[in-house]
Amino acid sequence: MSLINTDFYDCDYIHYICCCKYYPKTKTLKFPRNFNTELYKEFFTEEIEKKLATEVGGKAAEFVLPGKGGKAVKLSDFKGKFVLLDFWATWCGPCIREMPRVKTLHEKLHPKGLEIVGVSLDKDPEALAAFLEKNPLPWETLAGDDTQELAGKYAVRAIPTMMLVDREGKIVAVSHSCDQLVPLLEKLLEK
Repeated sequence: MSLINTDFYDCDYIHYICCCKYYPKTKTLKFPRNFNTELYKEFFTEEIEKKLATEVGGKAAEFVLPGKGGKAVKLSDFKGKFVLLDFWATWCGPCIREMPRVKTLHEKLHPKGLEIVGVSLDKDPEALAAFLEKNPLPWETLAGDDTQELAGKYAVRAIPTMMLVDREGKIVAVSHSCDQLVPLLEKLLEK
C-alpha cells in the first residue's frame, strides 16, 4: 500500500528532497508538463516513501540480519531500549575518525540503557574481519550483503549516518556525528 497519492505531489516536499541540498536558494521548482509520467511517479514515490519511513518521529523499519556468529539480530530485539544504528564502513575515513567518539558514547551511556548496533556497509568480509580483530567493538556489528539493502531502506545517503531509535521503535534523531546526539541522548536517558 502506497503512503503517497501518486496523482498529486506536494512540490515543496519534492523540492526539499531533490533540490534543497544542491540549490538552497531556490524558491520554486518547475516541472515539465509531462511530470506525471509513470517514470516520474515511480521515482518520486519511492524516494518520498523512503524519506517518510526514516523521518524523525517515524517508526523505524524492522530488520533481521546476521550478527556475531551468524545469530539473527532484529531491531525488535531491542524494544524498550534506546538504540543507535550506526551505518559505517572500514574504507570510510570519516567513519573511522568517528569510531572513538562512538566508543566513548557507548562507555558513557550503555550503563544507562543505550544499545549501539553497527551496520557495516563493507562488501569485503575479510577487510571487516581484519578491522574488527584489530579494533574490537563492544556492540553488535551487522554485516553481509543485506546491509546494503537496509541502508537503502533507511535512506542512508552518506556514511557515517547514525539514527537514534527510542524505546517504542520511533526514530528520534539522525546525524552524521554522535557528538550532535549526546545532549539529546542524555536528556532522553534521564527519563
